[in-house]
Amino acid sequence: MLKNMENMMEGNNNANTVVPVTASTRLISALIDYIPMMMFMMIGNTIGMASFFESFPMHDIINSQYMGEEESLNMMKNLFSSMTGMLVPLSICMALSYIYFLSKDLFGGRSPGKRLQKLQLVRLDGSPVSYPRMILRNLFIVIWPVEIIMYLANSGQRLRDIACKTTVVAAAEEKRQPLDKQKIIISMLIISVFCTLLGILYYWSMTYLLEWYVNIMETVLQQSSVYAY
Repeated sequence: MLKNMENMMEGNNNANTVVPVTASTRLISALIDYIPMMMFMMIGNTIGMASFFESFPMHDIINSQYMGEEESLNMMKNLFSSMTGMLVPLSICMALSYIYFLSKDLFGGRSPGKRLQKLQLVRLDGSPVSYPRMILRNLFIVIWPVEIIMYLANSGQRLRDIACKTTVVAAAEEKRQPLDKQKIIISMLIISVFCTLLGILYYWSMTYLLEWYVNIMETVLQQSSVYAY
């Protein structure tokens, strides 16, 4: 009986044993996860550039050297107005890309890249990761340069894993995380609202920056005209 109890304890320990996967496997998984995000941004850039070239005649820039100060200022205003229109698809696609990235692990701790590589996100003790912790972990994308340095310096252990006390292991039936549909829906709604606000903030800040630059250039041209007289 004692031997059976020892075997049961040993089996439980093996089930909870966390064996991290190789850095190369995690790198492939991460690259796969970044593909949809890059596609969203490429679509936004393509639509934005098409909108820009449609609304702004590029020959104006070529002929700008023959323009007077007032004509140059009007050309610059048209240029930045077209750039503002370009920001709309960029902001939308940026919000969509972040919605995808922040929610990619919500379905059982397995993002598309992890599923293809047969990996799973777990706590350091092998237990399931809570939904808020998954979202917090993915928020570390905003400091991705630090993530890369930590990844190279710690044999695949990234800053997000160190801060959130998580790791990526080979997927196993005993570590399968049950799906809580209600929590997933709530998490997706929170992520969607957050990323929508982020996209609006990006659009507003870039628009404000362009308007500020136009006003500065207008002031400079007006002052130069006064000094010329």
